[in-house]
Amino acid sequence: MQFTPRLFLLILLAAPLLAAAALWPGFVWIAAIYLLVLAVVAWTDWRVSPAPGQWRLRRQHEERLSLAADNLVEVFVTLDGPARPTRVWLRDTPPPTFRIVEGEPVLPGTVAVGEAARFAYHCGARRAIRPRRR
Repeated sequence: MQFTPRLFLLILLAAPLLAAAALWPGFVWIAAIYLLVLAVVAWTDWRVSPAPGQWRLRRQHEERLSLAADNLVEVFVTLDGPARPTRVWLRDTPPPTFRIVEGEPVLPGTVAVGEAARFAYHCGARRAIRPRRR
């Protein structure tokens, strides 16, 4: 399970309830019930999410990336096991000397069970290569 900023913000929503407990002690119980419901929702989300071992990823590109032309990089994501189609946001970074030319740094999509979802972007050299003078 990975705690996201959204979950932390939802947990922080209990703080005003606890602060209001200074005015009326019943807010302590409301905050406790809220946090209990939030914990059940987070646990349920974790249980229905695919396990890390159910994911397979494969990156495909030319054996050597070209410095003079854009390079197509494809990432194939497959989900195995008894799971339902899952929305994903794939982040793949090119080598440090390259930059993303076409496409987004975070690629959204849906991965269906047993089918390879394709995510693609183009990367190129960070700066133009000039021939060396002799």
